[in-house]
Amino acid sequence: MTYIEVIFYIICLGQIFLLSFYYPNKIIYRVNYILAHYPVADYLKFYPTEIYVNPEKTTRARLNIFKIMNHAIAIIGVLILVTAILNNFKLDEKGGAEIFVVIYLFLQFIPHGLLEIFQYRHYKHYKHIKTTKIVSKRSADLTPRNLFDFVSPILFFTAIILYFAHIISFSYYEGFDQVWDMGVWITLIVSTAINIGFGFMIYRYIKGWKLDPFQTDKDKIQIIKSNAYVLIITSIMMSLFYIIINSVREYGLDIWEPILMSVYFQFLIIFGMGYLIHKIKVEDLDFEVYRT
Repeated sequence: MTYIEVIFYIICLGQIFLLSFYYPNKIIYRVNYILAHYPVADYLKFYPTEIYVNPEKTTRARLNIFKIMNHAIAIIGVLILVTAILNNFKLDEKGGAEIFVVIYLFLQFIPHGLLEIFQYRHYKHYKHIKTTKIVSKRSADLTPRNLFDFVSPILFFTAIILYFAHIISFSYYEGFDQVWDMGVWITLIVSTAINIGFGFMIYRYIKGWKLDPFQTDKDKIQIIKSNAYVLIITSIMMSLFYIIINSVREYGLDIWEPILMSVYFQFLIIFGMGYLIHKIKVEDLDFEVYRT
């Protein structure tokens, strides 16, 4: 086993720990905190009673499934690494092992994806309440919502500069005077489309995309700022990753691709999910708006 394989195994353990153990436990804590401090009987507006007969029981059951799935996926990941070590797995100098990192990441995201589906149903509950006119009328926040009220100008322009740096460097490595194949165009189009999508999402947040009509203006502003920050940081990291990975391929360092891929995913997790959990603390949210 070379030092590169040792680094690879350590980095992969970090990916397993973050997405299948550490952050799932943070999410479980948040949900249990809400259930313990804001019971259904007193905070009826918060719970989708029109969807589930017993929302608390349903939530705890789903939370248990979420926990079991994450722990099972973590165990699978550790077993894969142990098997690779015992079989003296070697990273190929031409790369290729990054596909296993990506496949395992998709496996890790399955329970988180299910959680997002459950959360979407929760937001449908708010829509149901709004259409049935249970929501009390609240005065609108007339404060102008401008981009730089929520986003750091430095971060914003850094994201734009790095996007163009990625496009230029990628085009340079492919050859400005060469006839590009479909794969090159797809990479450029997808990268551009993702950044445009991020921009559209930030615009929707700032201009009043309402998922929860009950939230206080203070909570809404904090959530908008946090989500906008995550989207811009994701754009920055995506551009940096493309620049680095294209340089690695250009100089024949493909063996490092699986390691860089996993590091990239972990940074996305830390500055995405991790940042939102840190900034939007469940203890600081105002649940009195849901009291009945």
